[in-house]
Amino acid sequence: MTYSSIKGAWLAVAVAIAWLPAGFVSAQVKTLIADSCIHCHDESTDTSLDFDALDFDLKDEKTFAMWERVYDRVAAGEMPPEDEDRPDQTTQKKALAQIHDSLSKRSLAIQKENGRSTIRRLTRTEYEYSLHDLLGIKTELARLLPAENESGFDTVAKNQGISQLHAKSWLIAADAAIDSAINLGVEPDSKPQRFEMLELESVKNHFAPEGGKNKHIILGKEDDGIVIFESGSTYLYSLKKSGMDHSGTFRIRAEAETFRSDTPIVVAFFAGSYSRGQSRILDYWDAVPGETLEIDFEPTLRRGEYIFPQAFELMKSKDNANIWNVGPEKYEGAGLKLKWVSIEGPLHNSWPPVSATNLLPGVKFNKREHLAWRNNRHIQFDIETPEGNPLATIRKGISKLAARAFRRPLRKGEADEYLVIAKNALDEGAAFDKASRLAMRSVLCSPHFLFHSGEPGELDDFSLASRLSYFFWKSIPDSTLLKLANAGELSDDEVLRQQVDRMLDDQKANRFFGDFLGQWLELRRIDATSPDSRLYPEYDPVLRSAMTEESEAFFGELVKEDLGVANLVDSDFAMLNRRLADHYGISGVEGQHIRRVDTKGTVRGGFLTQAAILKTTANGTTTSPVRRGNWVLTSILGTPSPPPPPNVGAIEPDTRGTTTIREELTAHRNSMVCNSCHKNIDPPGFALESFDVIGGFREKYRSVEHGDAPKTKLFGRHIWEYKLNLPVNPSGETPDGVSFSDIESYKRILAKRKRNLAENLVRQLVVYSTGAEIQFADRAKIDNILKQCEDDDYGVRSLIHAVVQSKLFRHK
Repeated sequence: MTYSSIKGAWLAVAVAIAWLPAGFVSAQVKTLIADSCIHCHDESTDTSLDFDALDFDLKDEKTFAMWERVYDRVAAGEMPPEDEDRPDQTTQKKALAQIHDSLSKRSLAIQKENGRSTIRRLTRTEYEYSLHDLLGIKTELARLLPAENESGFDTVAKNQGISQLHAKSWLIAADAAIDSAINLGVEPDSKPQRFEMLELESVKNHFAPEGGKNKHIILGKEDDGIVIFESGSTYLYSLKKSGMDHSGTFRIRAEAETFRSDTPIVVAFFAGSYSRGQSRILDYWDAVPGETLEIDFEPTLRRGEYIFPQAFELMKSKDNANIWNVGPEKYEGAGLKLKWVSIEGPLHNSWPPVSATNLLPGVKFNKREHLAWRNNRHIQFDIETPEGNPLATIRKGISKLAARAFRRPLRKGEADEYLVIAKNALDEGAAFDKASRLAMRSVLCSPHFLFHSGEPGELDDFSLASRLSYFFWKSIPDSTLLKLANAGELSDDEVLRQQVDRMLDDQKANRFFGDFLGQWLELRRIDATSPDSRLYPEYDPVLRSAMTEESEAFFGELVKEDLGVANLVDSDFAMLNRRLADHYGISGVEGQHIRRVDTKGTVRGGFLTQAAILKTTANGTTTSPVRRGNWVLTSILGTPSPPPPPNVGAIEPDTRGTTTIREELTAHRNSMVCNSCHKNIDPPGFALESFDVIGGFREKYRSVEHGDAPKTKLFGRHIWEYKLNLPVNPSGETPDGVSFSDIESYKRILAKRKRNLAENLVRQLVVYSTGAEIQFADRAKIDNILKQCEDDDYGVRSLIHAVVQSKLFRHK
């Protein structure tokens, strides 16, 4: 670039600067741009920042965002680049102060006018939990609503879409919820159904003599039950006649024993669905040799589902014989003896259910002599209203429903807006039941229920109760919160602190743990890929279930014990059950319940080495340091790498095992453009190469073609599916020149960055709980939150308390 072109470009910038707000531009800002910026960022250079074209009106969102980016990159020392002359530090400091002041003033002005957060709707998760708690039902509703945008938190207004499909779906979901709550159909027969496994029709056919429906006998037959020798043939003993006519809570009991086994066998129960063509795991246990396993649990089942048991970790025959080839009489491997299964439910104390009485207070439900057919269902009960005006009865129920749904007391005459619908229906000759339902549906489709709104400024006590409840419970406030809000006491700092503790200690806080981690750490994408069955034959639904259980229980433990943020990356414990402990190579853990386990002396501890994270950040076949490294930068440190230039190709791992991903990346990083980002991305990615696609620790890569046969066995048999090939190299060097040899030394380096870890967690919590992205004016408040918790090692519970007490949370 010639001197004359630089001078011309600077003149253009100087003219534009004249339009900047007073106080935004000082001599230092002009000098900084002229000396350190313009020669790389004008119309003649190929960068995303062009000072020739940059508008300086901070009222423009794009302009504001660009100046914010300029501020951040210069303040972080990323610009000018290391190989360029450094600007005068005094000039830079004063220039940054000027830019910071102007950006802060503009950001504060926006917040004062509009508030931090804009109106947003309930997410699918919030909608379902809200109606479950509001109506006392367990019907699946989220699937009736459009899917959420997976870019960022779904609580953020700008990430949410609203369309005609949403409006239609809300009507459908509201009807489904009301139908479930006011169920006047035939009372479910909740008597226990006991299935003797030997008496199942499919089992009898399986043991039929030659000419029956099965040629291969793969089940064992004992006097008191069947013996399962392999996991894949559940069709033989699925309890298909257990199909649920109603959604609700069921009690499932069963009795099982190990058969010819010296090690525990996992027994799991699943719910299957013909209409969806998929199944989900309900719960699982260890059957221990020499003991009878008595299963007794109460899952929530959906209408149309059936259940089936399945056995895992069955030790194979020492002679490597296959049950399909030799049959149960000659097969010497371990099995699970399953005697019987009992199903009871849906469990209820009265019929129609209590939810109907709550929605229609004062009415009587009279059992009909003969069933009636209404709205495509059999009706067993009629409604008898008190003598007088039926509209008064509807008013009583609607007023109670609307106040809870709207999360505040109703305004004078507000209930009448919804009663009009019922009155018109009654005037046209509709039955009381239909008129009531129409009014209820109008409440559940009201913006006052479906949306979070409010005026700029401090939240009133009812809005504060709502924000609290949707933060920790994903649902409407309970009676305690509403009572405190009604008394004007919830906004008291100490009362608010007590309520946060109460809510975090409640079982419903698990909703927060699961939903927050699912989005912050991307765990809701864990099933986006399926591990290759040849490369990872040990992967099964039980291991998959334990993965997310660990991560959610781990975060819950950090909250419960107020442990410091360094534990996010390097803790001396993990939350494990036996299945996961075996996967991690940690001995001494018995049973399938998740509990705190000491991990000193192992590589485990912290989110980075958890199987759920490691699976989510890999595909089904290979791992990528780029994917995992960028996940660490984005999710743990809050410093995401920019997307690669459009002309840079993706790196394709070699699944044949002829080259390692590190070798491919070394060639990739020779480009100056690539290296500027990969110097940050690759170090954490390399450290995490010690873990495979399903989170198992490895020293060599698995390959389907090249390498040596594994010396270890899988459930007593030789491993033939894959080979062990090229060695893993988890060493590297951080951008600031600190070397590490493995994941343990890298975690120690990362754990020292407590301030960065805490700041990122606070930012995630603020965005998630308030539904608004972090704005420039929020930075000082975040700094204040961090200062409050610094002396306590940034305890996770302390950080949550500080967030809730801050203006970021307590103001719209």
